[in-house]
Amino acid sequence: MEDQLQKMEDVYHRDEDRLFSDYNRETKHIDGYSGRGLLELIQNADDAGWESSGSVDVLIELTEEGLFVANSGDPFSREGISSLMLSDNSPKQFREECIGYKGLGFRSILNWSSDVLIHSGDVSIGFSDQFASEFLNKLRAENDEIDRKAKRYEQRGASSPIATLSTPRLLSESDVVDTRFEEVYKQGQQIKAQGYDTVICIPLFDSGSRNQVQKEINSLFKELTLFLRSVDDLRIRSPEREEDWSVERGEEKVIVDHGSGEPTTWKIFEDSGEIPEEYTTTSQTKDRYEIKIAIPEDTGWTKLPSDLFVFFPTKVSFPFPMLAHATFQVTESRNHLIESDANRFVAERLASKMIDAAEDHRSKETPWAALRTVSPTGPIGSTLNNLGAPDEDQTSFKQLLESKVATRSLIPVQDGSFTTPAQAKRISGDFDDLLQGELFDDVCLHTNSHDVRNQLDRLDVGYIDYTDLRTRLDSISSDLSMTARAGIITRLVDNNLIGDETPPRLLIDGEGTTIPSERTTFLPPQGESITLPSWVPRDILHPDLASKLQSNWGLTSIRDLRMKLSSFNIREYELSGLVQAVVTEANDRVSQDPESEAHWRRKMLRGLWNLYEAGAKGVSLSEVSIFIPTRTGTFAKANSLYLTGEYPNGKLVEHLYESVDQELFVVSPTELDFCDDLSRLESFLLWLGVADEPRLEQHEMSNSDFFDHVLETLDYPAEFGSETKETPNDVTSTRNYRLRRVETVDRLEEIVESAHPYAILAWLATIPETTNRWRKNGSDAILEIKPKYHQNWKSLNEQSVPSHPYWILRTSMWLPVQSGETDLQTPQTCSTASLAEDISPLVGYPAVDPEYPLFSELGVDETDISKTLRDLGVTNTLADLSWESFYEILFNLPDRDPDGKVAKRVYRTLLKNRESDETPPASLRADFVENGEMFGTHEGVEGYYPVSELRYTNTDSIPAPVEDRYPSLRLDNRQGTEKVKQFFGVEGLTNSDINISDVDYDHHLYMDEFSQEVEELKPFIYAFRVDGDDNRRELRAIRDAEIVLCNAVKATASVGSDTFDIELQPGSYLIDDSTVYVVPDILDGRPQVTDDHLARLVGDVFSDILDKKLSKDILSLATANDRSQRLEVLLGDESAHKRLRESRAHLTGETSVESDSVFTAPEVTDGMDRTKKTERERSGDTPSRDGSAVNSQQTADETSASTAQSGIDESIEGVSSKQQGFDPVKGRSITIRRTSQTSQSRSTSGTYDVPDSEGAEKLAYWFEIDAGRFPILVSHIQGSESYGCDVLSFETEERKEAFESDPDRTLIDRYIEVKSSTSQQGYVTLDDGQVQQALTHQDRFYLYRVYDGSSEDGSYELAVLENPLAHGDAVKRKASIDPYRTEEAIRYSLDLISDEQDD
Repeated sequence: MEDQLQKMEDVYHRDEDRLFSDYNRETKHIDGYSGRGLLELIQNADDAGWESSGSVDVLIELTEEGLFVANSGDPFSREGISSLMLSDNSPKQFREECIGYKGLGFRSILNWSSDVLIHSGDVSIGFSDQFASEFLNKLRAENDEIDRKAKRYEQRGASSPIATLSTPRLLSESDVVDTRFEEVYKQGQQIKAQGYDTVICIPLFDSGSRNQVQKEINSLFKELTLFLRSVDDLRIRSPEREEDWSVERGEEKVIVDHGSGEPTTWKIFEDSGEIPEEYTTTSQTKDRYEIKIAIPEDTGWTKLPSDLFVFFPTKVSFPFPMLAHATFQVTESRNHLIESDANRFVAERLASKMIDAAEDHRSKETPWAALRTVSPTGPIGSTLNNLGAPDEDQTSFKQLLESKVATRSLIPVQDGSFTTPAQAKRISGDFDDLLQGELFDDVCLHTNSHDVRNQLDRLDVGYIDYTDLRTRLDSISSDLSMTARAGIITRLVDNNLIGDETPPRLLIDGEGTTIPSERTTFLPPQGESITLPSWVPRDILHPDLASKLQSNWGLTSIRDLRMKLSSFNIREYELSGLVQAVVTEANDRVSQDPESEAHWRRKMLRGLWNLYEAGAKGVSLSEVSIFIPTRTGTFAKANSLYLTGEYPNGKLVEHLYESVDQELFVVSPTELDFCDDLSRLESFLLWLGVADEPRLEQHEMSNSDFFDHVLETLDYPAEFGSETKETPNDVTSTRNYRLRRVETVDRLEEIVESAHPYAILAWLATIPETTNRWRKNGSDAILEIKPKYHQNWKSLNEQSVPSHPYWILRTSMWLPVQSGETDLQTPQTCSTASLAEDISPLVGYPAVDPEYPLFSELGVDETDISKTLRDLGVTNTLADLSWESFYEILFNLPDRDPDGKVAKRVYRTLLKNRESDETPPASLRADFVENGEMFGTHEGVEGYYPVSELRYTNTDSIPAPVEDRYPSLRLDNRQGTEKVKQFFGVEGLTNSDINISDVDYDHHLYMDEFSQEVEELKPFIYAFRVDGDDNRRELRAIRDAEIVLCNAVKATASVGSDTFDIELQPGSYLIDDSTVYVVPDILDGRPQVTDDHLARLVGDVFSDILDKKLSKDILSLATANDRSQRLEVLLGDESAHKRLRESRAHLTGETSVESDSVFTAPEVTDGMDRTKKTERERSGDTPSRDGSAVNSQQTADETSASTAQSGIDESIEGVSSKQQGFDPVKGRSITIRRTSQTSQSRSTSGTYDVPDSEGAEKLAYWFEIDAGRFPILVSHIQGSESYGCDVLSFETEERKEAFESDPDRTLIDRYIEVKSSTSQQGYVTLDDGQVQQALTHQDRFYLYRVYDGSSEDGSYELAVLENPLAHGDAVKRKASIDPYRTEEAIRYSLDLISDEQDD
């Protein structure tokens, strides 16, 4: 050892890198062998018996001090110690009998400890980090380069960069005193004294190392001794495990005794020899191979390790019910195989030996054991599976093994022998006890093993062809016992071997005779037998066979047995089965002799009649195809035919289908001679499937007019699963689309085309629930799309599909209407309105004779007819027409009314009750605008013009030259330009489209006086509009309008690039922005607005300005002696006084009416300035609430102007309030009241004048200031930015200022709605928006109700109610109802009778 250490020292001085290379190699090997330390030590012990004359005993003992592994046999040699110092230098590398040969495995023990002591023979040798460190320090002191490189390793965390096993020391007992080796040295000597030649002593200084060693001890299994050569006994002593193993090796067997239970006997299959030279390499130290396969003789012993052995277990999965060892080349960790030609050769030899072992394992007692032996139970380890045959096509070990299995007879068959995969046939199910004999010698035995079945699949062992099986079964059928017959039938059914094929002839009748497969067989009768016609064969199953089959399946019901035997053409001997037998036999007879079909169909009907009379009327025939005679002498399925009118309930379908197809009707009752009772005969035919009303069917529809209709009626965007479609084109542009399960009526299109209209009406009148369902619920059809690259269809979400029958009935031309000659129209373009009667068939007026005989026969009266017509879309008024009807009428009008006699009236009627916010379907409107024509006039020529060329003049004020330039739609004025464009698509021609220039006028002598009269009239005109003028547009138009009375006017008008010279005629006017030039009819004298002709002109002017029908009302007002009284009459309620006051206030400019879309705190210029002072502040100027100094005189002046307009005394600058007691009025809405401070209390029960709304808002504003709050007026803000109230109020100035800079609504403390009324008696009304605000803001919403008195004290009364909707006693609920929004309302058209039809 000293010589070896000196050599190493010299080498390291000469080659400093060698020192660190040895260190790196040792570190690498320590990591690579982790977890295999004990196996490596057992391997060394086994190799020690190579030349030993006796057996090798091994002891593994774990104590508190350390691990001891002892063995008998040859001790360490000089070369063995050297191999520990130098890796890859083992003396065993040239010994074929040794397991280890590189000297690497021993280093794995350094995973547990850096100290190792070996007692072997007469020497004791120690290895330690300390020894190695001292050796390194000596080298570093002598060699600067070693020192420099060692420092670099130390900087990277290596404390002593030298191989621990490279520097051993010889130790004696005295050398280990007070060292780490002292205790293990003593214990090792004691163990060696027990008869062992070598003891490896490994001190373990921490529990972690001991636990790691204990874990490896626990993982040892007795089978690892199978492939050792020398170890006979192995003892384990540790805190968690103590066992004694012994191995007895024979020539072909190995017996392993693990000390508990019976020893395990293993049969060993061996192979060894030379590896051919072409597969070896020069670096290969061994050129022989060895293979051993061990199979336990106890086949039930299945808990085997699943890894391949190379003496010891590797980590290569070997999922076979055997243990295999082969001398593969392995990686340095010995866990995996390397890929080499030598290993491929060994793999091929392993596969061959496995097949040999499998063949040896064949046995009648365990017939599948042989094939199971070579059937993997899981994936084969990749490093083994990659080793295919070196010179063949098999690229994997699995393929290699299967190719060898394919050549051997390993598959057990019915005759007890074994055959190859190519010769064997399989059958689904276990028939081993039933299918025996020469005919089934090639059929495999049954196996439940999943692994074996998979192997049979891989070996292409096919299933016996069903036809072949049936032929074999037919051959043995006559020789089968009842038990075997029942067993075979049972297993054929259970394994679904028959399916839709012809069953084998296994059924027998009561005489034991085999029943042909094509014949219907009846189960034994369970009661009284029913007689069948003599021409129907009757094969009844043997009762014993039926009984055994019931027993095999555990059935109690004969019906369940029939279900089980359905593939054998079995029927119950009861009415449903007998009916089927009669029909089947008749069909067979007709098939054999088509010329006699009439004969056999009539015999079938008679036979079915007898069964029907015997009680079969309760049997469902929905799945039975019964062909019966038709009226024309042909034959058709009963469920496709209808009764004729000769049957009691056949008249309706006779009327509907007689002109469609005569072959749809069943044979006449006179030809059915087996019954004279027509009612019973009809019931019989209905049982067979004949119908007495049109049948409902389901179809798939795509690329049809109805499909297009469905797409047009959908709400878009439409959701299809996760797909969204925005338009109908988006749907049809999808790769696939369809409409499934569309309910329709048999041949409905042909019915509406050819059937008598009254028959259709009668039919629909008798099915009101169905038509109502079609109308209201649509259908259950499913609209689906399949987008590109998608596998599955996606259905329309949350929308229903229209009804197909309802669409056909509404849109087909079948309904007779009044006209000079017979005319049919679609119901949806018909109406029962009186106007429709006048212009029919332009708009169809139904012509139905309620006395038609079919109506009375079916009990249909005029009410039923009327309701049916309404259900089909016939309207009571033209205004109720659908959009489809609306545009269909317009499209048809040029053909039906070519002279335009009623066109104007039709246009007016169609518009009459259409709401402006209605929107026609875009596609229908676009089609009409592009292709439609409407009646108009151009340059004196009347006729139909394209919609795109027409213009609509909403007023008579359009200059004649301009109006004559374009084709003008024949429609009354004042129908609404936008409405006409929205519904008809006709562009309007309005004054705003005309540019007026170069106006030259001669003003009238009394122009100024006339203008003043018009100004006096304006408040009365605006009083009509003040309540509905939310954005004050009409206010501005009236206020800005300037009427100039002229003797003559000339001007130039231009529309686009066209210019026109204009000269007003007497009695006409010209509008130029807000200026209106008027030339009266009579120029002499002083014209006055009270003159009838001028009043009419003024009415027309303001009607044009406002685009409202006000001419007659303005005429009435202008000419009235008492305009206030006339206004009250015209308005029809008591609001005239209030409206007039508000109108005057607005027109004088008292209130700001501009609306901003973004909130801006309003400038207070209406007498409600935030600088209002209390009495004690009036002595001088003080800062206002917004922080600015305000001149009190200026404020008073502003207040004076505005309060005068509001009906409030101009000296009022604010209010002071005082809360008083209050008794609520019973049944009224007032709960809490505060009244202003006055010298006298106002009465709580008087009647007062109603204040105007702005005056009330001022009082509320001042009241908030008096109460110490900070208000803002917001009633002028309209639209989406509206606050839904009149005043906002804030508790602090800071909250108000924050709101003004950033309108955060959470800062608002009070939403105040101000109402004024004539007295405290009665209710005030909150509109829909105000109610919503009250519900939203609840405790922040306040109702201020103001009363305005005329008493001299000048006081006002204010009632304040917080959260008004929360006070049940103060709230009276009302309902707003629009009967035009429900289909249940009955509507009437009231047409005025006049000499002038157009009026």
